Amino acid sequence: MIRSEGGSAPLPNLPLGETKAAPAEPALEAVNAERGRRIEDRAFEMSGARVAVGTVELHLPDVGSLKGKRHALKGLKDTLRRRFEISVAEVDHHDVWQRATLALACVSGDSRHANEVISKAMDYIEDHVDGWVTDIHVEIL
Repeated sequence: MIRSEGGSAPLPNLPLGETKAAPAEPALEAVNAERGRRIEDRAFEMSGARVAVGTVELHLPDVGSLKGKRHALKGLKDTLRRRFEISVAEVDHHDVWQRATLALACVSGDSRHANEVISKAMDYIEDHVDGWVTDIHVEIL
């Protein structure tokens, strides 16, 4: 047995490279448990976030190439992001010239507000797209 520095308690002989973990202090375990509860409480408080997701299917008859489609959608997507502060992405029909499906998402603490923002953004698309809206779907998560 090796004696510890400054104390009379012997240290166990352990193989080279192995260490013995110190027993956890009850006070430290209580602090960690309290931190865990506080983190769980915050996660529960944050669960009030609501997400409205809308999908809009478009027919773009005047587009003659994928480059033309990309040009037509880029301006529309940028305007939607800037004006309504939402996320916008093309999610389907990537290889088809005259069709596009856009997904719109809004996160809010209030589901009515999120739904209202997405609805207004879809109205804007209907009024400003160089083509037709063929399908609309909205879901609140």
